[in-house]
Amino acid sequence: MPEPAGMTDDGIEPMITLYAAVGSCSLCAHVALIEGGLDHQVRYVTLRAADSPLAAINPLGKVPTVQLPDGEVVAQSMVLLPLLADLAPQAGLLPLAGTLARRQVLQWLAFLNTDVHPAMKMLAGAARYCADAEGLRRSFTPILRGYFELIDSTLADRPWLTGESFTLADIYAGAVYRWAQTYGGPLAGLDRYTAFAGRFEARDSVRQARAMEAACQVPTSA
Repeated sequence: MPEPAGMTDDGIEPMITLYAAVGSCSLCAHVALIEGGLDHQVRYVTLRAADSPLAAINPLGKVPTVQLPDGEVVAQSMVLLPLLADLAPQAGLLPLAGTLARRQVLQWLAFLNTDVHPAMKMLAGAARYCADAEGLRRSFTPILRGYFELIDSTLADRPWLTGESFTLADIYAGAVYRWAQTYGGPLAGLDRYTAFAGRFEARDSVRQARAMEAACQVPTSA
């Protein structure tokens, strides 16, 4: 059950707890937390494990899930990432409410979360979804290629997806690139997207989050 707000038993002020899994989209929330300078701890879990501590606070057992200091539990990247950005507005990950700039970032975030990510899952976990795993991968490869070409062309005149500023959209797009590398996504010839990924991976926040995942001994899934 969520801890109540206030001091913990040992007198330590509670912090944000991120429930994460190595190699998953929870990396995006972790990078956002670091970029925002938000006090947090990361608790790595094994997905689809019957004894996962995540099940006690999120019945879906999915990451990222965050428990806020007051005990509130927040899940789903489209809700969670903007929340983290709004908790640290000085980081500039998401422009102010009501602005065109914010809508542009959220539009990219929605595209990456609801179109690109599910398509990537068809490559990464094809055997979980279809008896003909290779056929499923072949079907989704050209779909992903179209998505990646859109990202690549957008980067023709800018370092980040919405311009000069690094935002939540870039965090998600950077994570997607690594998944595509890992699972054989169609990245050939997408030089601008590749350069973008290099800039993303060079950020201190990303290096720190990647290092924590590399050191983690908890398996990603059961």
